[in-house]
Amino acid sequence: MAGALTSIIRVFLVGDVMIGRGIDQILPYHCKPWMYRDFRNDSREYAQLAIDKNGPLPKEIGMDYVWGDALQILQEKQPDFRLINLETAITTSETAWLGKRVQYRTHPRHVETLQAAGVDCCVLSNNHVLDWGYPGLAETLTTLKKANMKYVGAGENIFEAQKPAIFEIPNKGRIVVFGACHTSGLVYEEWNATETKSGVNLLSFEDIPYVVKQLADQVKKVEKPGDIVILSIHWGPNYKWQSSPMEREFAHAAIDVAGVDVIHGHSSHHVKGIEVYNGKLIMYGCGDIVSDYEGTPTPLHKRPFHNVRSLMYFADIDPLTGEVVDFKMIPTMMKNLRVNRADEEASSWLYAKMSELCEELGGGVQWDGSELRLVLQSGGTTHFFTQGIGWTGSLQCTIILILLIFVLTIITCKPFICRKVVNLHKCR
Repeated sequence: MAGALTSIIRVFLVGDVMIGRGIDQILPYHCKPWMYRDFRNDSREYAQLAIDKNGPLPKEIGMDYVWGDALQILQEKQPDFRLINLETAITTSETAWLGKRVQYRTHPRHVETLQAAGVDCCVLSNNHVLDWGYPGLAETLTTLKKANMKYVGAGENIFEAQKPAIFEIPNKGRIVVFGACHTSGLVYEEWNATETKSGVNLLSFEDIPYVVKQLADQVKKVEKPGDIVILSIHWGPNYKWQSSPMEREFAHAAIDVAGVDVIHGHSSHHVKGIEVYNGKLIMYGCGDIVSDYEGTPTPLHKRPFHNVRSLMYFADIDPLTGEVVDFKMIPTMMKNLRVNRADEEASSWLYAKMSELCEELGGGVQWDGSELRLVLQSGGTTHFFTQGIGWTGSLQCTIILILLIFVLTIITCKPFICRKVVNLHKCR
């Protein structure tokens, strides 16, 4: 059995990594704290709110501080690949996007914070990468390139924004990542990249078959047998539990037509349900793994959404089929502006909420020690995830049923066949 697992690729996926604003202010090389909005214009206030709620921070804070317990979890899980949605610009630009109520930026030196967690790929197709204008986007791209960190979903033109990042996983296969976004995720239409203008890879769902056909063409240009294709997409409004029928239609079509194996969704700022569709993984919203919300008094940040409570997602995928064969989630929470293993109350809440949301999509969640494991339906087929091997319930039942019918047929027909053989022998 161990030999059968050697080709399985483990992917670590999370939602928003928000190392701007209050998080930026506690890290060593912070930007100017000023923001331009109709409330709370100083980024330092977010850090102070967290301190007021949960106590003082350490006097010495390094680049890896905000990851907290996540670093030990990553060491334990040993994923082959690490993917995040980078929900901030990496820039010292002062050119804030006019009229935008929320702006995130982090100092270019803080790319070391991403490196501290071993991030392989940053998704930039979101509603904050252009918070500080085109100069801010340009510095973000330059900073990541200098750090040899790959990114998707944004670029100097539409060709770069649509271009996938490709990763070789030694002795296992390749991972191909595309980044995209939709206006439902609060992305401005004017942020869309063109042949002559930088920006993001913005999709329209007005004609889903056409958009999926374009995606299929892009996948075919680069895909090789055994590749795991991930589409990371920023979509859907903030603070809404259920995904829209349009999002589900697009996700299913991306899998059926374009050959996508994993949909990595983000935007909601809280956890959302997960679906296994035809064996392929659809994460509709992954929440915020790193944020500065813990002291914010806004009701939305508390009940019912609890966006300081999140999950670290680990998907074991078979590169031969692109199907998820095991999927675990580690409950986490932000406290003291760092990632912590969730306490009992937060863990219980995450279990109950994910059970509810996944059941709506035909599946469920079960405890596996201190971790959550998915037990999901795929097109009416129950997938039992056990020791990293996915067994498709209805397929097994079908095979067994066919064998039983065959055996019963032989048993039932045996006397008749024997009589025929005897009579034939007598005639001769």
